[in-house]
Amino acid sequence: MIRLNPAVILGVPRLAMEDLEWNDIKLSRGSCLLPVTGSANRDSQVFPHGDMFEPVVRERTHLTFGGGIHKCIGAALGRAELHDALLLLDSVKGSFESRHPP
Repeated sequence: MIRLNPAVILGVPRLAMEDLEWNDIKLSRGSCLLPVTGSANRDSQVFPHGDMFEPVVRERTHLTFGGGIHKCIGAALGRAELHDALLLLDSVKGSFESRHPP
């Protein structure tokens, strides 16, 4: 759910620390890069069904919370809040009607 609907679509701007080439694109040192995590999280080369909500998939390779030294300090709180919201939804699931029966 967090992968498909990140709170922030655009990532934090980055500066290229050296000349580099990535996917046949050449970037000079000092170039500004703006990752679009909302799109990257749906990349079909990483997620075979990138536009589908698959609640049973335990994949944590999405970029919603960043990574490494740039990891979001609120990631644990976001996951905990989503966990609680899903538990609440599960407890009232009889109140919902599916548009697509199993």
